[in-house]
Formats: sequence, structure tokens, C-alpha cells
Amino acid sequence: MSRTIAKLALALLPSTALAQQRCQWASLRSFTDVFIESQVAGDISDPIFSSPLLQYTQNGVPLTINSSASLLGTTPVTVHFSHTIVDQDQCASFTKLVVSTPSTIGTDGVRWSRSLLTRGGSGTSKETARRNLKGKDNEGERLLILGAQLRFNLSTSGNALETRVSTMDVVYAGEGDWKLDNATAARWFVEREDWGAISASLQDSRDTLEGVADAYLDFLGGSTASVPWDSPCARLEGSFYIAGNSKDTCVEGLVLPGAGQGGVGSGKAKGFAQRRYVMDQTAGSVSVFARDEGLGGAPAVFEFRVVQGRLRYVHQFVATATGGGTRRVE
Repeated sequence: MSRTIAKLALALLPSTALAQQRCQWASLRSFTDVFIESQVAGDISDPIFSSPLLQYTQNGVPLTINSSASLLGTTPVTVHFSHTIVDQDQCASFTKLVVSTPSTIGTDGVRWSRSLLTRGGSGTSKETARRNLKGKDNEGERLLILGAQLRFNLSTSGNALETRVSTMDVVYAGEGDWKLDNATAARWFVEREDWGAISASLQDSRDTLEGVADAYLDFLGGSTASVPWDSPCARLEGSFYIAGNSKDTCVEGLVLPGAGQGGVGSGKAKGFAQRRYVMDQTAGSVSVFARDEGLGGAPAVFEFRVVQGRLRYVHQFVATATGGGTRRVE
């Protein structure tokens, strides 16, 4: 699985100075594939993980990447779904995986089971459809949704250019975490959405992508932020999916802070702190890792799809390890 770092890293840079580089999309994607392959093999011996300065956090807790407490590189996993975006300006990437692991790995919660999932209908915002997704009960395994933001550092060693992972933030949630009843269903919904490349003339600026993401997070935290909803619009929270042809669909079921409970002007607002962004303009996608102060600072992972300045898709999962939370579908 190990790759020649210099060969890949040379493709990262244009012919300008190192400090002025804009990393190449294909090379960032290739490095991220190394991360995914490492999870499949349960092996993090690839040189890109070898920086002595690598900063690794797992569900918000700083760890040594090869420690016994680390989910990475200790046990092989089976990847059932993967989705990656790359941020050329920050030399970063975001990957979302649905994986199965031995049931002893991951957060406390229930194993894969049959479940009824709520999905918004195509009519009014009050209509819902129920779908029973049946699956095999994988005795001895757990399904996890894993999100990873990787940031890469480029440096020179003699005449060679080397690339290492400098920061790795990983958040994972298992069935039984906040609103995550069925990871297989979450995958099923996402695979039917359009996350394809957006033509260059229609791509939004980085400021627009970040602004739309912040507007949603601020709104969810109780502010008066105006969110530019698209129509249609869809929202996935854990494995609960709400979709429809009306822009009102994306606010259906949201429980926002009310008066005296963190609402605007209450002085008790509990929003999303410590936001870290990875943005891919070609996909109109923004990944945000944050702390959900409304759920006691639990690590939260968001991904947004923005098309011509409007919010088309919202994905969210939170590593609560409790299955509870105040922001729920009614």
C-alpha cells in the first residue's frame, strides 16, 4: 500500500514558489485514497502518516495515531460507502465513510438492526413517508459513519518535495448515536443525491460556500440568520431523511432554541463552536467540523451542497454515544 511520496507530491505544486502553491485536485484525492486504503488494511505505516508533528483527534480527543485507543490502523474495516471532496486552497480533504468493524470497536450503542426511517414526502412539508429498509443482522459487527478532515503539509528535503498529513480530525458515530438508527439507510439516501461536479461558470466562491454553511449553523443555533434554501431541498440528520419539492422541507422537524432556551436575545445561545472548514468549489461542497454546544459540546460533522448560492443538501451526524439530543425530528 505504501506509495512513493516524492512522485505524488511533485504533482501537487505548480511552477511557483512553495509558499504560493495551490495543491492539485488529483494529487490530494490520491493522498486521501491512501487514508481510505489504510483503514481497509488496518495499517497506518504509509509514510504520509509519519510526521512527528502530526496532530490527530478522534471524536474531539487528542490522541497518538498509533495508540491502542485509536480507531485508525488498529483493526481492518470494510468500507461500504465513501465520498471525498478536496480543498486545493488549503491542501486539505474531507472523506465520509460508512464502514463495518468488529462490534467491540466504536461508540456504545446498538448493532445494525431493522428500522423504520422517516422521510419527507414530495407533497406538503407535513407529509411523511415511511420506508422499512431490511438488512442482514451482521452478528459481531458494527456499522459506523466516519468523517475525516485531512490537512497536508508540503516541505522540501534537499531537492525532494515531501508531503505528510499534518492534521487529522476524525469523528465517527455508531447506530445509537444522535438520530442514527440505521447507517445503511443513511448511505442509501446519500447515494441517490446529486453531488456531481458543477460547471466552472456556475461554481460559487469560497466566501459564498462558507457564508451559506455559517448561515445554516447560526440558524440552527438560534440566530436570525437568513438561510438561502434551495427548492428542492433535503436534510439528512443521522439516518433521518427529510426531502421534498418545497424549500420549506429543509426546516421541517428542526427544533430550534426558544425563548429562554438559547434563542435570539436570550443570552443563552448554544450554537456550533470551533468550526473547521474544507471546501470544494467544483462540487459546491462545504465540510464543517464543530462542537455542538446544544448537545454538551459533542463533535458534529456537517456537509453542505450549495448550488448557485442556495442550500440544496444538508448532512449531519453527531458523536453523542447516547442516542439522545434536543435537536430532533418531531
